[in-house]
Amino acid sequence: MTFVAAKRFGDRILMAADTMISDHSAARNDVIPGRLKAIILDPQTTIAFAGLRDQSIDAIKHARRLLSEGGTLSIVEQALVAATVRYAGQLEFLLVSHREGVALKRVWDGHVSSGLDEACIGQRDLLERLLSEQCNTPRHVVPHEFEDEAPFSSAFWRLFNGIHISEDVGGFGITLTCSPYGHCYNGFGGVTAWDTITVGHALTEQQLADRRSGMTQWGYNIQGSKLRGIGVVGAIIPDAGIGYIYSPFSDDRPIEWRFQKPISQDQHGPILEQFQKRIDEVADIIGGGIDVTFAMPQYSAPNEAELELIAAHAANAPMPTAITLYENAVTISCGTAEAWDSVRVDFSSLDFDPVRVLTITIDRLNEEVLKRVMGSQ
Repeated sequence: MTFVAAKRFGDRILMAADTMISDHSAARNDVIPGRLKAIILDPQTTIAFAGLRDQSIDAIKHARRLLSEGGTLSIVEQALVAATVRYAGQLEFLLVSHREGVALKRVWDGHVSSGLDEACIGQRDLLERLLSEQCNTPRHVVPHEFEDEAPFSSAFWRLFNGIHISEDVGGFGITLTCSPYGHCYNGFGGVTAWDTITVGHALTEQQLADRRSGMTQWGYNIQGSKLRGIGVVGAIIPDAGIGYIYSPFSDDRPIEWRFQKPISQDQHGPILEQFQKRIDEVADIIGGGIDVTFAMPQYSAPNEAELELIAAHAANAPMPTAITLYENAVTISCGTAEAWDSVRVDFSSLDFDPVRVLTITIDRLNEEVLKRVMGSQ
């Protein structure tokens, strides 16, 4: 079984997938490394699969060849439809494209569902859990450009409990951002633990030893290529001394990248840098990627007129609210002795409308503090 979900946010689409390959005829499922199920074909096209592994990947490779030969998105759709007919009920696809506008489509049993805002293949009942978790994700106090997208990714990682979402869904979690500026895998770092956690008690020597050995806890990193539009992504478990590079267009199985363990804390950074270098080498062999570098704008402090508007908004807030201006940031604090909170907003977060960002921050901070006041009564 598989879980791949995608959701549209304006002209961007986020996708999340597991890597576990279920095989009930084998002694056990291929949990790690599994296979890459959400595969970037080029800077404008991504296809994910659920179902028969080898046949699905062959169909995706065929789709990539069609595009490289000048084929249209419609021709790719027809090829995917043909694959779902040939293996009726045994595989399905999600297609994300920015070739002819923004497109999110599901291809299944000879059908194409188009114009979707959200879609899922594999264990489809998990989509409802994911969207429910997304709705329950608290928003950040300080507004930002992608704040509507962040709860979707956060909800996926909360569902990904350890290396499993369900009995047949798990392995590594892989997330992608598909935008008009190129499709890319997102980096992520996490820790999986199944030790007993007791608040207020120190860890025993045995617990510490077990965690160091990887028996009850291990960390991992997901690392994408430096270039967008290439179907190459890596997953590394530093404490196990192994990383996997998923490159389905060059290798049927994930490429193993080993190093000597155990490693000390100060070795983690260099190991991740070496792993990134290897990922980029594999990506360069595949080719076809694009380098997208955005110049970071330099923002300055709000001017006097803007500060007056912000101060007036703070004066009318339901809770006592204070604004403190620093050289490169502003701090907003609100509340009373009963409940109080503050937030620091760097000028780099103000975009081109500091009044909008800071007044929204004032409102959200007041809302959070008011909830605590009401909850304590």
